[in-house]
Amino acid sequence: MRPLESLLTGLAGVCSSGALRVGRSGVVYLLEGKVTYMESAETPGVEELLTSGGRVSTADMERAVTRREGGEPLFSEGLLTREELAEALRRTVLDSALLLFGLDHARPKFRPSERHWLGPHWHFEVGELIEECGRRTAELDQVWPSDELDAAPVVPVPRLPGERVSLTDRQWEVLVHADGAATPLELARRLDRTAFTVLLAVRELAAADLLVKPRRAPALPRRSAKPPGTDVRHEPAELSLLLRLKAGLEQL
Repeated sequence: MRPLESLLTGLAGVCSSGALRVGRSGVVYLLEGKVTYMESAETPGVEELLTSGGRVSTADMERAVTRREGGEPLFSEGLLTREELAEALRRTVLDSALLLFGLDHARPKFRPSERHWLGPHWHFEVGELIEECGRRTAELDQVWPSDELDAAPVVPVPRLPGERVSLTDRQWEVLVHADGAATPLELARRLDRTAFTVLLAVRELAAADLLVKPRRAPALPRRSAKPPGTDVRHEPAELSLLLRLKAGLEQL
């Protein structure tokens, strides 16, 4: 079990409520040991998902966040249905968990008093969330067993490796919009797709030799303990000889 997964499992075991901040990478909100919300700095939050799709205006969303009355005003004013909010939350949490669970260098800090403005409209059991992210990670690794493509620009090859290529609609969408500069997560945001589906499509395209693989930096040569040409062996000198030389130098 990875570090963040172990920590969340422990917090769930004692029914903790609060926010687990994973440095600047993201945050996990818990209520009585269950995950109510999770967001990553690399994927859209629920507010961005709802406003970018045009379901809720930016002004209405800002007002809801400022009032901090949860999602109820959005429902009562007819701006959003509970099903739409649940789907946006599910997408945000699963994409965020996929990225945050893979971190091994962060130092999470738990703040018991912190709550998300939306409130508990949806929740995940920690064990089920870990299991689902494990399934998704395994699916990605089965296609391409390395994360080297996940943060690199998506660059299509200049020529097809064969006479005929069969693509899914998602793979085609990624290829069409790949500009050689955007990473998979940037493409997912641009296309309004989940991070997982775009990451999977990118790895599938790489496995089919339709993407330029990122070049790994060559390993730096190991420094020699001694500069070239200085491999000179010095025979040990007797202490009495060294003392006589020292005395002679002092008399000069």
